[in-house]
Amino acid sequence: NCRRDYPRLAGICHFDAMDAVASPQGIMDEFYDRKYADAEMWRQTNGDTVILSSLNFNDRVLTGGQAFGCNLSVSDFSHPHFRQPLARWRLIIGDNECSSGEIRYKHIPFRTCAAGKIKTEVPAVKTPVKGYLEACLSEDKKSVTNKWNFWVFPKTALPSKELAVSGKSQDTWLKTYGEIPHFSR
Repeated sequence: NCRRDYPRLAGICHFDAMDAVASPQGIMDEFYDRKYADAEMWRQTNGDTVILSSLNFNDRVLTGGQAFGCNLSVSDFSHPHFRQPLARWRLIIGDNECSSGEIRYKHIPFRTCAAGKIKTEVPAVKTPVKGYLEACLSEDKKSVTNKWNFWVFPKTALPSKELAVSGKSQDTWLKTYGEIPHFSR
């Protein structure tokens, strides 16, 4: 997010100028080919005005029935800037809009400012399904949109009582199941 988490900093590094192998940062890879992001996707996080979420990598896998929430922020360095925009969001699971809302907030241009918090519940699903959160900031005819993808899995029963973990689970999904007995040799 090009340090947009720092409220008063905006900027984009398109490439590194140095006498070494090109760094795979910015819009080109080490072979000077275009990266995956097209212009529209690039502007979602690097445009003059962007909507940011507090979703991290580990927040991209959800379970049906769980509470879902995240914070939205707006980084507005556009000219002319937004004055009193309205932030709208919607949660899409598969082809269904499951929930939506509006956020009115005190907009502060030329910095990153908090817009508000989204709180909803993820609907139950029978099979894994792709979903996304979409947020749109609009005022008059001006608007910007951003989107965050994730997966939703069905809620599963806890493993049987005969299951046990041998050794110490460090970086695996087993850490999330505190109910499973652990033993070491």
